[in-house]
Amino acid sequence: MATRAPDGDLVLEAFDEGEYDVAIERSDQDLQEVTGNEALTVSVTPGQTLYFKVSTFGSAGGAIPYQLSLAFIPD
Repeated sequence: MATRAPDGDLVLEAFDEGEYDVAIERSDQDLQEVTGNEALTVSVTPGQTLYFKVSTFGSAGGAIPYQLSLAFIPD
């Protein structure tokens, strides 16, 4: 999963179903030196449900337009 946003600073998090206090993966990597570009790779089992959260980082506040991409890569 990846986000692309030319403006603003994003954080991408993944959570197991029912376990929303602590993310199993978190990205604030600022890929290509762009603060809105983040990426996560998560291994899942058949039938597993994950939840993802895209949020702004810091005091930017307000909505930031972004593109979300998701890909399935089989083992």
